[in-house]
Amino acid sequence: MQKKFAKCSACAQTIAIALWLGAGTACGSSSGGAGSATAGAAGGAGANAAGGARAAGGTAAGGTTDTPAAGGPASTAGSAGTATEAGRGGGGPIAGGGSGTGGALATAGATGSAPTPSVGCGVSGSSTGTAQDKMLTVAGQSTVRTYRLSVPTSYAPTTPLPLIFGFHGVGGTGKGTQSSFGLESASTGGGKAIFAYPDALTKTEPDGTMAIDWVTPLGAANQGIDFAFFEALLKEIESQYCIDTSRVFATGISAGGIFTNFVGCWYGDALRAIAPVASMKPWSTPQSSQTAACTGDVASMVIHGTNDPYSDYTTDGLGARDFWVAQNGCQSANPTADAITPNACVDYQGCKPGLPVVLCSHDEGHAWPVKTGFACSSTSTVCFDASTAVWNFFTTLP
Repeated sequence: MQKKFAKCSACAQTIAIALWLGAGTACGSSSGGAGSATAGAAGGAGANAAGGARAAGGTAAGGTTDTPAAGGPASTAGSAGTATEAGRGGGGPIAGGGSGTGGALATAGATGSAPTPSVGCGVSGSSTGTAQDKMLTVAGQSTVRTYRLSVPTSYAPTTPLPLIFGFHGVGGTGKGTQSSFGLESASTGGGKAIFAYPDALTKTEPDGTMAIDWVTPLGAANQGIDFAFFEALLKEIESQYCIDTSRVFATGISAGGIFTNFVGCWYGDALRAIAPVASMKPWSTPQSSQTAACTGDVASMVIHGTNDPYSDYTTDGLGARDFWVAQNGCQSANPTADAITPNACVDYQGCKPGLPVVLCSHDEGHAWPVKTGFACSSTSTVCFDASTAVWNFFTTLP
């Protein structure tokens, strides 16, 4: 996937807003989600066909949504089979699907379901392990940047894997984000993707205090340094590891959620989808259109607490939703219940092909929503597992 990175200096001139949330780091709780079933209908040997949309049938040897199989009842879409990898069985309903199996090996579907390998495919000797603390020198920055990198021990340099970025909130760390987001459990991305969790630097906040936070264009002497860090880190990982450049994703919470919205807008030609949590929209620009400053397009799952005490649900949560609904050409009215997470999420209709917008609302406050743990109280009426929801959203995109 050819990258067309925007210059950070130009980005800073077009964006005029602070990303700061004076909220501290209420960044969620226990890692992983409890009770999400992943098995479902067995993948049948499908014809070489177009890639399915979210909750639609898979391609080639992927599973289907409406045909029961020996493994269990019908379920959500299985993933597409490719020339080198069998399609996975569809995901079961929350109550638990039957034990489905992946489809047989097949030729990739006609819509380009085969991975797009990065320049790092074939590079040998790159380190593996799920708890690697790395450093990176970024051009023009005197401070060496740090990040947590997670690469499956089963990694093969000839097999392209998805890449997922996770951005922490104010005062957080990449290491803590890896734990609290829970995206690497056996039922989510464990062993199936490469994860990068960057660390922000200490900066002066708008109220004069010092905190670890993502640098924003407005009022910062070192404008754009974190966007340069993201760009350099993406290039570094794609050059050292075998990445499917058509499957690069980003998620983050609080200030990291806002940063996720920004990279989704400015690097939409490098990212496939984003999932901002407890965030705000990428703010208005001098251009007449709120979408004028974006480069490329991304699918978006916006997750926000209706009772968030720091980032208002209506102003900030629905503001982020409205931004992506407009950006992706969706209808703003009459969303439908999401097929995978119907208790908390709705899908907006009429979006550009392959660019869905999903809104997930919960009442767990300013947190990464979980099914169990301190953030999911007995009084919570809309409690769901963001780890499973985000992973399913990313991996079911065509």
